[in-house]
Amino acid sequence: MLSSHFRFKELLLVLATIVLVVGLYFPVHAFDFVWDDKILIINDHRLQSGVLTWETISRPVLDNTSYLRPLVFLTYFLEIKLFGVNPAAFHIVNLLIFLLNVLLAYSLAHEVFKRLGCENLAWLVSLLYGVHPVLVESTAWISGRFDLLATTFIFASLMVFLGRKKPTWLTDLAIAILFFAGLLSKELAIIVPGMMFLYTLAVSQAGGNSEKIRQFFK
Repeated sequence: MLSSHFRFKELLLVLATIVLVVGLYFPVHAFDFVWDDKILIINDHRLQSGVLTWETISRPVLDNTSYLRPLVFLTYFLEIKLFGVNPAAFHIVNLLIFLLNVLLAYSLAHEVFKRLGCENLAWLVSLLYGVHPVLVESTAWISGRFDLLATTFIFASLMVFLGRKKPTWLTDLAIAILFFAGLLSKELAIIVPGMMFLYTLAVSQAGGNSEKIRQFFK
């Protein structure tokens, strides 16, 4: 009974965090396109053509670059298709992705803290993540979606990795798909295997069990 009481209180705190983040970031809906937004969205006739091709979403992010980030350009294309070249829609989508990341940050922290016996503190991680000023630019700036979406898939792949009881082909496939989606959003996602290995190493060291290391590489 006491455990369920703490769980309910924790969920209320997470909900309060979401409300706080929405309150802090709500003004972004009135922001306009700025800086790279004009190059990536307004001046790109391919995105506004209404015709989805591989060339439309696989274009370099900027001239003289070779970044391949088609998943983000696909979201831009779909938003223009649904809402037109409307900055409010782009900003609201960015905020929704950020809110999802706040929830994923909480879920990840809860999974890790559960092993330490202090999962009731996981909401503090979501609060810190939600209000940290270093994340303002990627959320309030439409072109910051590369970081936002990559973070979503990084968190999601780590969540599947931490949440599985034992490795199965289904969980491995889910992790691989989420990892690949992260890479198609921004190259930053390359850190995922390293993060998984470091976590496995920490758990195996703490438990004195090297079998987890062998399972990881398998």
